[in-house]
Amino acid sequence: MIDNEERMDEVEEQLGEEYVDEDGDNTLILTDEDGSEIECDLLAEIAYKGATYVVLLPREDNSNQALILLSEEADDGTNDIIYSTVEDDEILDAVFEIFKNSDEAQELYDFV
Repeated sequence: MIDNEERMDEVEEQLGEEYVDEDGDNTLILTDEDGSEIECDLLAEIAYKGATYVVLLPREDNSNQALILLSEEADDGTNDIIYSTVEDDEILDAVFEIFKNSDEAQELYDFV
């Protein structure tokens, strides 16, 4: 089950820096409004109803719960991506179902 509210309750929008780490994993470092960084594995980008969502797994969190954020380009003329929390449970569930049913997720994860 996904609990975005519990993980991101104080963070509304974040800038992210994406890179590939030494193991070849796609990694996203989120920086919140206070300047705190959260390093996450980028598991997937999912297009759903005209929007793009990212499925992330925070590296320092042992709960193994995915985090889903809305991914949007900043409207200030930069190429920055803004990641925002998703509060609509129907969207969260739908995006997670798409992720769970993807071939890559089926090969890598055991969903209970």
